[in-house]
Amino acid sequence: MQLVCGSVHGLFDLLGGQDLVGFTGSAGTAEKPRGNPAVTAWSLRFTAEADSLNCSVLGPDAVPGTPEFDLYIDAVITEMTSKAGQKCTAVRRAFVPRPQIDQVTQALEDRLSRIIVGAPGTEGVGMGALVGLTQRDDVRRQVGRLREQTRLVFGGPERVDVAGADPAAGAYLSPLLLRADDPRATAPPQIEAFGPVSTLLPYESAADLLDLVSLGEGSLVGSVVTHDPQFARRVVLGAAPQHGRLLVLCPTDTQAAAPFTPGGRSWAARPSRTSASPSDWSTCRTPPGKHYSKLSNANTDNHATGPTPTPCRLPSR
Repeated sequence: MQLVCGSVHGLFDLLGGQDLVGFTGSAGTAEKPRGNPAVTAWSLRFTAEADSLNCSVLGPDAVPGTPEFDLYIDAVITEMTSKAGQKCTAVRRAFVPRPQIDQVTQALEDRLSRIIVGAPGTEGVGMGALVGLTQRDDVRRQVGRLREQTRLVFGGPERVDVAGADPAAGAYLSPLLLRADDPRATAPPQIEAFGPVSTLLPYESAADLLDLVSLGEGSLVGSVVTHDPQFARRVVLGAAPQHGRLLVLCPTDTQAAAPFTPGGRSWAARPSRTSASPSDWSTCRTPPGKHYSKLSNANTDNHATGPTPTPCRLPSR
């Protein structure tokens, strides 16, 4: 057996020390199999990927009117609404410099107000339903817990206008944007509402930001949107030990980016050594129709074999 989706009642009774189980889901659910006798007594190998409170960071230089500000708003909206926010890599914590948080809040509210929720085949629909009513109800419960320490700035957990479908019968939910004016509130880095939900949090400085990011106790992914390579470098080096992947985004000319390849990414500079520091790496990611790239901070003389790639470069202002 390779994959089970749904209930696994009784399965662990058949497993032992020669077996391996990988789990993806909530941290609360993961505790149940972790305490099963097959794990505790028979040494069943069990690993869990649960509740990744991924973050996205807006750099201090990315003020309203800059391409980076617009890119950040686009990215957060996409992460909230794509697959109705039901992704392990969705942005759950959106870190914004405190002086910009009101403007970011307003920009996100304006964009979210244009999202039409409804049946996928209906014209103009930008977000569909959650996977089921049970999942919708769980998201509502988790949002209720988050609201004990945050405030809701967009959407309503119990109400949503739905196009082309019955809102009472379907698992529809409005995009929900929360805001924690106290960035050290304990709920946002610990509670994941697995749906179209994200929380805005302010930070004061790069050092403060890294402390706040670490409260999530490790995440699958994180991203930074900035035109300042020094800020990007400090965040990447400081947050890298707690992330599986960090993406640095900046608007760029598509001609300056490496060509898009199957698999969704292309490596602009890849060290051939077996060990490398984060500063040795430079990657470009330019999906068709987009103008995004990762910042280059590498010596591109040391390429892997293959065609000579084009390094990403920051646009001049």
